[in-house]
Amino acid sequence: MFRIKLKEYYGVAIYMNMFDEMLKEEAAELVITKETLLKDLKINPSSYRRCKISDREASANVITRLVSHYNMKRMLQDDLIYLEEIVNDIYLDVNYKVYDKFNYYVELLDDMIANRVVLLPIVQLFRIFIDVFSKQDIEIAMGKYSKEFEEVEKYKSFFNEDILKIYDIL
Repeated sequence: MFRIKLKEYYGVAIYMNMFDEMLKEEAAELVITKETLLKDLKINPSSYRRCKISDREASANVITRLVSHYNMKRMLQDDLIYLEEIVNDIYLDVNYKVYDKFNYYVELLDDMIANRVVLLPIVQLFRIFIDVFSKQDIEIAMGKYSKEFEEVEKYKSFFNEDILKIYDIL
C-alpha cells in the first residue's frame, strides 16, 4: 500500500509530456510536423522545448494555449488536492474491496472526463482501474477497456511515480 501524490502536477513542466503526445498525434493526422503545428498555434517551437525543461512564466502561457486548443479545463491547486484525495480513496477502496462508493466515484470521474480536465489521462486511468477491479472477472473487464487503456498508455510519460504504480497494476 502506498499514498498517491500529485504534487508534481502543481507545476507546468510535467504537462509537456502529455501535450507532446497530443501534438504528435494531431500533427500525424494533419500530415505536418509538430513544429509546423506549434507555429500554427502561435507557439514558438524553441520556447516549447524550453518549457519542457523548467517551470517558467512562459511555460504557463504555452500551457494555457495548449489547454485552450485541446478544449481542456485547467485545474486549480484545490482541484488537484481534491483529486489526490479521490484517487487515494479509490485506491484504498479497491484494495480493500469496498465498493459502497463505486457509483459516486464513477459519476465523479465521468464528470471530469466529460469536462476534459487537464489531468484527463490520470482520470481515465482511475476510471478504468475502479471498473476493472470491481468486476468478478478482471480479464473480461480489461478486454472491455482495451481501447481506453491503449489511449491512456500513450500518456505514460506524463505519469508520476505513484500514478505509474497504478498503471502497472492494470
